[in-house]
Amino acid sequence: MQPLRLRYWWLSGGVLWVATVLYLTLMPAIGGWGWAVTVNDKFGHFIAFFVLMAWFGGVYARANWRFVAVALAAFGIAIELIQGQLSYRSAEFADMLYDFAGIGAAWICVRLGFGRWALRIESWWFEPPG
Repeated sequence: MQPLRLRYWWLSGGVLWVATVLYLTLMPAIGGWGWAVTVNDKFGHFIAFFVLMAWFGGVYARANWRFVAVALAAFGIAIELIQGQLSYRSAEFADMLYDFAGIGAAWICVRLGFGRWALRIESWWFEPPG
């Protein structure tokens, strides 16, 4: 973990993000919108997993980022396997690829310095002006 004062709040926020992604991917899909929904669905997968990796990349120390990425990839695979078992959803290999792409893009961002975002926010909140 990063040396965060509010680590449990940051982790709770991450768990809320995970729960939201799980809910949105397992709820019945909105049908009848055709191709536009498919394109937005892929973009949604990318953004969801980008946000998850960026979030946990800011909460966990660099030494744990590989574990975070693998755990998120496993989460994306699990979502598709569960969707394949639901009568109202379908599993798509392309969704997993977009999940992985979001994780990879966020990995690059956290490696380039964005991984300290939670520390920066806490420094604004807790450091005296000066």
